[in-house]
Amino acid sequence: MDYNLNQQPPSQPPQARHISTLIGLIIIIAVAIIIFGSIFVYQYFATPKASNQSQNSVACTMEAKVCPDGSFVGRTGPNCEFSACPATADKPTGWKTFSENGFQMYYPPTEDTMRAPTSKIISCNGACPETLLVDNMQVGKKDKIINGVNYCVYEAGDAGMGQQFHYFSYVTVNKNSCYSIEISYKTVNCLFYGNETDDDPLVKECRANQNEKLNSIDKAISTIKFKK
Repeated sequence: MDYNLNQQPPSQPPQARHISTLIGLIIIIAVAIIIFGSIFVYQYFATPKASNQSQNSVACTMEAKVCPDGSFVGRTGPNCEFSACPATADKPTGWKTFSENGFQMYYPPTEDTMRAPTSKIISCNGACPETLLVDNMQVGKKDKIINGVNYCVYEAGDAGMGQQFHYFSYVTVNKNSCYSIEISYKTVNCLFYGNETDDDPLVKECRANQNEKLNSIDKAISTIKFKK
């Protein structure tokens, strides 16, 4: 049998070529759909999260928490929780320990800053009394949050011989019992300075000293830990 090496292979009929072209177009379209579909799905499920967070942001109250180191932190985040306090040692250097009535706290070592605290458990119905007897004076309460704990603060004071005495009772509820921590300190009576106005430089310095001692009290209260 003779073979013609120059013989061309039989050409495909027009219908077969049409089918091959159609299959190629279908593959290209399918790949394009997969690519664009993947991009759409990513944008739909990933991108809106950031925008939703900004739309759902809330304005937190301007409360401040006193940390054990004396610094302050505010509320933040979607749940308006207090920020974490800076990591510090439990007991400030040189401070003394006070332990009584099932709790422990630390306080400054010098009576010039703060006298040694005392404490007692007062009768209550799981809530602070509206008024309390402090240094033989019936005074109303002020609410205060220290280190995430709610306290009712009762303040009284008197002055004499150029000095001013400050008496505080910090009351908090723990296991339906009211614990009263009594603290006092003395300062120079600022009204005996200069022209007895808050604009006087000596009066301003005196007020700053009083505020510093008050912050020391809050710092001491922030170290309270109840025994389990």
